[in-house]
Formats: sequence, structure tokens, C-alpha cells
Amino acid sequence: MKIAFCLFKYFPYGGLQRDFLAIATAALLRGHEIHVYTLEWQGPIPKGFQVFLVPIRGITNHVRCEKFSAYLQKEFLNHSYDIVFGFNKLEGLDVYFAGDQCYVADSERWRRFFYRASSRHRYFLKAEGHVFSLVSHTEILALTKQQILEYRFHYGMPMEQFHLLLPKVTRDRLRPENWKEIRKEVRREFNIPENDFLLLLIGSGFRTKGLDRALHALHSLPLSLQEKTHFFVIGQDKSRSFINLGKRLGISKQLKFLSGRDDVPRFLFAADLLIHPAYSETTGTVLVEAIAAGLPLLITDVCGYAFHVEHAHAGIVIPSPFQQTVFNQALYELLTKRDRKQLSENALEYCKKHLLFDMPNNVVDLLEQKIYFNQKDPRSQLRAYLLDKRNFKKIIKMEGEVYRELEGRRTLRFEENGKGYFAKIHQGVGFREIFKNLIQGRWPVLGAINEYKAILRLNQLNIDTLSVVAFAQAGFNPATLKSFIVTDELSNTVSLEQYGKRWREQGISFLLKRAFIKKIALMARNLHANGLNHRDFYAAHLLVDISQGEEALSPENLKIYLIDLHRMQIRSKVPLRWVMKDIAALYFSVMDFGLTEKDLYRFIKLYQGKSLRRALKEDGYFWRRIIKQAIYLYYKAYHEKPELTSNLLTFARTTHY
Repeated sequence: MKIAFCLFKYFPYGGLQRDFLAIATAALLRGHEIHVYTLEWQGPIPKGFQVFLVPIRGITNHVRCEKFSAYLQKEFLNHSYDIVFGFNKLEGLDVYFAGDQCYVADSERWRRFFYRASSRHRYFLKAEGHVFSLVSHTEILALTKQQILEYRFHYGMPMEQFHLLLPKVTRDRLRPENWKEIRKEVRREFNIPENDFLLLLIGSGFRTKGLDRALHALHSLPLSLQEKTHFFVIGQDKSRSFINLGKRLGISKQLKFLSGRDDVPRFLFAADLLIHPAYSETTGTVLVEAIAAGLPLLITDVCGYAFHVEHAHAGIVIPSPFQQTVFNQALYELLTKRDRKQLSENALEYCKKHLLFDMPNNVVDLLEQKIYFNQKDPRSQLRAYLLDKRNFKKIIKMEGEVYRELEGRRTLRFEENGKGYFAKIHQGVGFREIFKNLIQGRWPVLGAINEYKAILRLNQLNIDTLSVVAFAQAGFNPATLKSFIVTDELSNTVSLEQYGKRWREQGISFLLKRAFIKKIALMARNLHANGLNHRDFYAAHLLVDISQGEEALSPENLKIYLIDLHRMQIRSKVPLRWVMKDIAALYFSVMDFGLTEKDLYRFIKLYQGKSLRRALKEDGYFWRRIIKQAIYLYYKAYHEKPELTSNLLTFARTTHY
């Protein structure tokens, strides 16, 4: 493979940079061709790497980054790469190594209004959108589950595009047999008595790592303990403000700054405690490195890898919101009261059982097996074709077996390599339709994006629905916005409308009918409780899986798909009138199934999660309105009233307006 690696800046001691170097080296050893695009490279260039220093200038970092991204777009048009692999958020990436926090979440959490109005914020927001937007095809290599949840919460990206990596710990971080000799050697080098304490903070970005918090904690120690404590800070960053803070706090003698260096493992073996009171930290690779070295830790819970420290019982994790007094007390306890030897043994034992040391090779495996070779898979090839911007106009005009055609929208079926797919193509609704909907108090459906968001949301709620192959849209004018969504065909299914008519004629077992009612009632409850309403919640839009044959259907294998989601509304809370419309539409569509009054009562109990008596007493008006609305829909459709029991009719008539 020919792989292009892209990152803003390379220097030897950054965590992200070390990950890049390890992955690129692993790929090189596999025989892949490595090209690196960067703005700056510090240190020697490894043999076999072709490094291209991009000639970009700019007054601010974000301007340089923006120009760098634009340069790469032109460059990749002239070069054919199998994979474009980014370690920063850039447009046009095939794979992104998520070494940074979610920018949207961070800016909401930490940044004030004036920063969010800046051009810097706009650029990095746009750059993140290129990687995580709904139309992005980028595969994401995530480092923690929390990262995945955060990105999906803000962008709704499909779960299938995320790949969770395990921590990377290089073998030199493992505690060797002669670690005590190394400890003595380091302490002699820096004149640290054997009985004194050595604390470490390791990492570039002293502000983000919480160095100020650590200095205040050191200052809080009793003077006798403070004088016996040495604090080494190892990392590549500006230290002047922290040196000045140390002077103001009177701890300059205890404080020593060491720039980024290659012999970090020596300090891990020589120290008594690693401190990492970070304000924000995507992972914190140094945490698992400390665990591998058997070094106790004192950290904050915002670190992505904090759960490793908790599970290993290797130190103390300070909960959010951060309180300096709590952190100070924890440091004092670790130096005086806690059994650090036991914490160290816990860390080493955890490392033997859980941590992997081959993350770079795992990433290359993923590139070769799950991403690169998947390009030969017919579905993946189709997806790549559909997401190629150059093919957008062809797809909008594509032909197939048309199932529905309305003004501005077509639904058609097509086959590719013997497999069936459905495409919904939107070509713009026009301003007339937009204004008509707005006048009627409804938000117009402008394109396929509504159905795409709905499918993603249903996936989050574990409601069976369509599987998306690709989604894309183009244009800014809402009246002429063009978009499409392609989904896998749900073969071997029958609509509940068709199946229900059969069970009236042929009958259905009591247990299976009860399973249908339970499945649909809980689906409706799940939708409405989470801010979704279908707007076309009819039996025709519920597909029953009969892949094992209709006669083999049972309560255990019953599966029902919810489809036709283009009008679904998504918000924080569903207004009552839309809840009533959904359930009334559902009840109207099953009135000819031969359901009994008890079946309706069973649905009410399951939907509301209450006893029937309590549900009818507290929400009787709600259910009366639903029954009356369902009767109205039935009369409107068939010009006759449905067959209902006298009890239900009496119950519905008691509604007062």
C-alpha cells in the first residue's frame, strides 16, 4: 500500500507524534510505502520515510493549518494514495487517529463566547466537521469509548465508522529486573536521597496537564514533608510562567524542569508517584506507561485512560468537579498513609492481564484487513462510488425500479452484484412547499438528511430499522437542496399490514400475538420517550422479519423493522398532539386485524408502564382522544365505522372538548 500520513507538526516527545511514528514504522516494516506531509519536522528522519515539508506561512496557527489543509487537497489530486491517514482533523481523510478531544464539546465546556466567535474557533469547528459530519466517509480510530460517545452525540456519525484501539505501551516502559539499580543511578545523578520522594509530571502542554494544580498541591504539604519532596516536570512546552508560580509559592528548590527526552523510562522507575491533574485529556498514554512501570498515580477523572487506573487499583482518581483541597489531601495521603508498594504491585499485575503492547501493528492490521481490503468488498465499493463527489450528479439521475415518485422525491430499487438496495433521491421541494408547511405549523422535509438522522437515532435506541450504505447532499438553497440516501434492501420481510390481515383469516397463537403487542408498544414508548415521533406510524411501515419462514415465527425470534422515516421529527420532547397522532395512526391501521378490547388494554399497560387502572384513571382523556381519532381516520379511509365493542365506543364518547 501507498500511505500518506498527515500531521501539523512532528517533534520527538509529543504523545500524538510518538503514536504516529510507531504506526508509520510498523507499516514500513510490513513493506508499505510511507509518505509524510507536515508543516514542521524536528529530529532525524527515519530511514524509509519520505517527508514532505509543506511550504506554508501564516501569522496564526489556525491560518497555517487551514492553508495546509487546502494544499493537501490539491496535492492528493495529483498523487494516487491507497490511504490518506491523518493525525489532525483535515478534509479528505480516509482514516483519522483520534488523538484529540472533541472540539465542539471542549469549546462548550471550557471556552467563552468571545473565543467561540473567533476565526480560530470557526476553522477548527469546520475541520472537525469534515471528519465527523454525516457525509464523511472517514474511518475513525478512537482511543476510548468516551470519545466515541462524545463524537456520536455531537455529530451522529454511524457506529460502524469507529474502531476502538487499545492502549499503546512500548516494551521499554515495562519494569525491568534491574529497576532498583536504575532508581539509585537516577537519584545519584540528581542528588536525591534514597528516603526522599520523587514526583513526576510528564507531557507536553503544561497548562492542559494541570501543572498549576500540582504546584499548589506541593505547596500545601507540611514543610517537613515538602522539603523531602522533589518534583520533576518532563515535557516540551513553555515553562516560564510555572517557574514564576513556583517562586511565588516558595517551592523553587523542589521543582526541576527537564525538556522532552528519550530516557523517560529511567524516571518512571526512579519516581515514587506520577501526578497528572489534567484539565482535559483524550487518553493520557503516560498513565498506562506508569502502570507498566509499576508507578502509583494521582490523576483526575477527565483523562480517557483514568478507568485503567481505577480498575488496576494503582492510585487515586480525583472526581469532577475538581477541588484543589481534595487533590492536596490525596497527595498527602499517598506520600504518608497509603501503601505505595501495594499500589505498585497492583499496577504490575493489571499490566500482565490487560494491557497490550502492539497497538501500532494492530492499527496496520486494521488498515490492511478491515479498511483497505474492504475496498474489494462489493458493498464497500458501492459505498465508495456513492460517496465520491464526482458521481453525485449521476446518482441523482440514476434509474431503477421506481416504487414511489412524488414532486421532488423518488424512491427506487436497484441491484448491484446481485444484492438489492433502495435509494431515496430528493431534488428540492421548492419554496411553495416550504411556505405551505410553515403556514400549517410544520417543519418542511428538505431532503434525505432527515431520514439519515432518524436512522442513526434509532440505532442508538436499539430499534431495528434500515441499514445505511451511503448518504450525501449538495447545495445551500433549502428549496433546491439535492440529496440521496441508499439503504440495504430488507429482504424476507412482510409488512405488518399484510401479515395482520392474514392472521385474521388464518388465526394466530395467543403468545405470538402478545409478543407482537409488546414489541410494538415498547417501540412506540421508546420513540416518544426519547423525543421522536414518526408522523406515519402505520402498520404498513412496520416490517416483520420472516427469513426463517412465517410458520417459524415465535415470541423468541420476533423482529420488527421500522421504516419510512423521512418525515420523522427529532427533538428533546415530543408534543402531546404528535404522540396522539402516532398512536391513533397505529391503532387505525390495525383495526381490521381482529384484535380484542383486551389487546388494546395490554398495549396501554405496556406503553405507559403502569397498571391499566392507573393508566385509564390518570390518562383517560389521552386514550379517549386516541380512540376517537383512530375511528375518524378509519371512517375517512373506508367511509364506514370500524367494528368496536360497545365498551370502547362508550369510553370514547365520554371525551369532552
